[in-house]
Amino acid sequence: MATDASDPRIARIEQHVRWQRRKERQTILSNISKPNIGSFEDSWSHGLDVAWGSDYWGRTPLRDDAKDERYLPLPDLLDPDSDHTLLVEKGNPFNPHKHISNATLPVSLTRAMIACWHSHATLIRDIALKTRDGDGNQTFIILEDDIDFEWDIEERLVTLWKALPANWELVMLGHCWSDERRYPPLVITRLDGRKTSLHRSNSPLCTHAYALSGRGATRLAHLLRHPSFAYSRALDQAFAWLIRTRILSGAYSVVPPLVVQTKEGKSDIYTQRRKGSRWKDSLGDGARSRIRQW
Repeated sequence: MATDASDPRIARIEQHVRWQRRKERQTILSNISKPNIGSFEDSWSHGLDVAWGSDYWGRTPLRDDAKDERYLPLPDLLDPDSDHTLLVEKGNPFNPHKHISNATLPVSLTRAMIACWHSHATLIRDIALKTRDGDGNQTFIILEDDIDFEWDIEERLVTLWKALPANWELVMLGHCWSDERRYPPLVITRLDGRKTSLHRSNSPLCTHAYALSGRGATRLAHLLRHPSFAYSRALDQAFAWLIRTRILSGAYSVVPPLVVQTKEGKSDIYTQRRKGSRWKDSLGDGARSRIRQW
């Protein structure tokens, strides 16, 4: 179930993000010659069945945990900078000078963005834990609720899936704001006169439809909970950065998208625009159109 932006956990996570950024800034300023704010390797040493990093941020501390730094004692935030607007970060989250250089975008990090990250990260971690001792060949498809898809999506995916390498991690079934034809196609399929191809991902945005392998879910679960990276930007920007840097090296995109956003309701993320971003995709033979015809 998706986490709502009004959920009390989201307010606690937002405070943790403020505290994490302040702590990192203090670390950088006090160790200006050799600052160290960690790396993704920190997460790999902790199993997913053990809480670590941002796993603690949305939790209500028990009485015995009230002074535990991982839960963030709220009085520690009562300073003049505690209510400033959080901005979306860009680039390397482990850049040792990110808090004293221009490492943010002029875009507010909203509670809706935090809630979206929390929803996906929680589901991805659940998948990773369930597949840890199970079948490594399983595939999991994550869909948001504002979508439409090609009527013959199953037939198209059967052909495309055969071209995936064994170590694939992520397949973007839907995406936006990126040219996903940049890399040569692994396979091209033609059905009813319409072509669909599979490419190594370039820099896809939007997270309304994607598939994960067990390996991909495990890697993403570790990456998304690192305190220097967690909730640093919108989730799709996080995916795109991991893909561009090849930290997530087994990512592929279906072109054109087999799943699109309908833009029929109000966007949770782009609240200033009623129907979200201006990107608009269409389908050759959408399931919703078929159903309406009935």
